[in-house]
Amino acid sequence: MEFNITTKIDILILSFLVITLVLSLLRKNQKILLRTLFTFFLFFLILNFKYKSTFLNFLYYVAVSLSLIPLYMNARELEILFRKKEKDELILKFERLIFKKEPSIYFAQKIKNPLLIEILAFGYFSFFLQFLVFGLLFYFKDKELLSLCLLTNLKVFIIGFIISFFFSVKGPRYVLREKLEKKNIKFSKDVPVFKGYFFTKIIIFIIKKFGKEGGGMPSIHAASNLVFVFYIFQYNTLLSIIWAIVTLLLFISCLKFQFHYITDILFGIILAVLVLIIS
Repeated sequence: MEFNITTKIDILILSFLVITLVLSLLRKNQKILLRTLFTFFLFFLILNFKYKSTFLNFLYYVAVSLSLIPLYMNARELEILFRKKEKDELILKFERLIFKKEPSIYFAQKIKNPLLIEILAFGYFSFFLQFLVFGLLFYFKDKELLSLCLLTNLKVFIIGFIISFFFSVKGPRYVLREKLEKKNIKFSKDVPVFKGYFFTKIIIFIIKKFGKEGGGMPSIHAASNLVFVFYIFQYNTLLSIIWAIVTLLLFISCLKFQFHYITDILFGIILAVLVLIIS
C-alpha cells in the first residue's frame, strides 16, 4: 500500500517539476530554471535509493517534505511572471457585499496585545512546524498515514497553484497598504509590523526575506493545516482537536498579518474539503 502511495507522490512531484521547467523556459527565467533542475537532480537521486535502507527511506520522506519549499517558491514566481490582471478588486467587492466592510482592515486594527499577536504568529508558524512534528510522528508510528498526508498536501498544493495561476491576486498587504497606514499600521519592506516576541519576529523575517506578492487565492496555508487536522484525527482525536485550534489561529493570523483575504481562507477550506473527499 505504501509503495502505491509513494509512487503517486513521485509522479505528482515530477509532473509539477516538468511543468515549472517548461514555464521557466518559456519565460527564460534562469533562477527558476536552475532551482527546478537542482530539485530534479536531488529527487531523482533519492528515488533510486529510497527502498535500499531504512535511513534512505527516511531521507526520501524528508526530501518530499522539503521539496514543497522550492515548488512553492517556483509557483509564486511563475504566477507573477505570467500574471495579466489581478483580481483583488473583485475579491474586495465580494467581501464588502457579504461583510459590509473590509475584514482585512478590521482584523489589522482589532488585535493589539503583543501576547495575543505572538499566539497568532505561532498559529501561522504551525504551517511549517506540522511537516516536521507530525511528519516524524507519522513516520515512526504510521508510515502509510504519512504517505497519504503528503500525497493529499501535494494535490492541494498543485490544484491551489492552478487556481491562483488563473485567478491571480497581489494580496491585502499590497493593495490595502495605503488604507492600513492611515489606520496607524506600520510597514517594513511591504510587511505590516506588529509588536510581538519570538514567533512574531520569525514570521516577519520569513515574509520579508522570501515572501512574494500574489499566490493567495486560495490559501494553501489554510488548506494544508486542515489536511493535517484530518490525518491527525485518524491517529489521535485529542491531538486533532489541539491542531484544529492551532489551525483556527492560523486563519486569524493570515488576516491579522495581511497575508490573505478572508475569501482566500474560505476557498482554502473548500479546497481542502474537496480534495479530502476525492482522496
